[in-house]
Amino acid sequence: MREKRSYAQEVCVKSAGKAMQRTGMIRPGCRIGVAVSGGVDSFVLLKTLHIRQGIVPFRFEIMAIHLNPGFDPQSHMPLAAWLSRHGIPSHLEVTDFGPQAHSAGNQRRSPCFRCAWLRRKRLFELCARYRLTHLALGHNAEDLVSTFFMNLCRNGRVDGMSMNEPFFGGKLHLIRPLGFDISERAVRRAGLDYWHLVEVFDYESLDDFFEKRPEAAQDCWLTTTKAPRSYQEARFSPDSWIFFGKETAGLPMDFRERFRERCIRLPMIDEARSLNLSNTVAVCVYEALRQNGFPGLLGVGEMAENS
Repeated sequence: MREKRSYAQEVCVKSAGKAMQRTGMIRPGCRIGVAVSGGVDSFVLLKTLHIRQGIVPFRFEIMAIHLNPGFDPQSHMPLAAWLSRHGIPSHLEVTDFGPQAHSAGNQRRSPCFRCAWLRRKRLFELCARYRLTHLALGHNAEDLVSTFFMNLCRNGRVDGMSMNEPFFGGKLHLIRPLGFDISERAVRRAGLDYWHLVEVFDYESLDDFFEKRPEAAQDCWLTTTKAPRSYQEARFSPDSWIFFGKETAGLPMDFRERFRERCIRLPMIDEARSLNLSNTVAVCVYEALRQNGFPGLLGVGEMAENS
């Protein structure tokens, strides 16, 4: 027997259904991670998606993800009990993000920014661990207005948040030793207001990487000036992994020999030792995106509206 829903629930469920149909944000087989803070907005989102599971004509999965900031390690227990009663899979984790953000070691940064940065990074890591295809966040109308004015005042952009933000699988896997600084201060300066669009993963070595990501060996491409073929000969798939080395030394020789038939290079003059790393990444990644139809990316700008 269907659970009787209130008028407010009916409005939420129907509005969510229309949004899903209009944007095509959910498809058969989706695995959705729902970021549940414990507040009203994210809980309504979780409840709405749970109800939609019984309405849509196809199957999709949801998983509640709660990151306790660490001020009260027991504060999430009522949520845990509710999830258990309704049979909703979950990942509940007690962190130290709150105390860390308010510690003496974070005096030069906003505690809210630090906590949000740590939380978002952890959410992306969990999405990768559980192979989730979507991350649902309980943003409300006030959040949309705040984002609009923050972009306008801080970045000079008339921009806000859409209901469906594609991340086009933007994952950055860093394998040590690194030749650059990845501290919060450095990435904030380099990534500006785009850094939140990237999922960053860190590994101690190539062995550590392949132990955690064994699937990468099945479809990888190695960029090196010593390659026997051009990057244009590579056939990139949505599951391809592209490796880049340091400008000074490149990728290790034994690694190149292991995947000799998957080594590619960008055409360049004889006198040059190598191309700039960021330029090489941009060329190869956009070629991979082009071959796959630029998934999730807009192909036209605002000028198209007036033509």
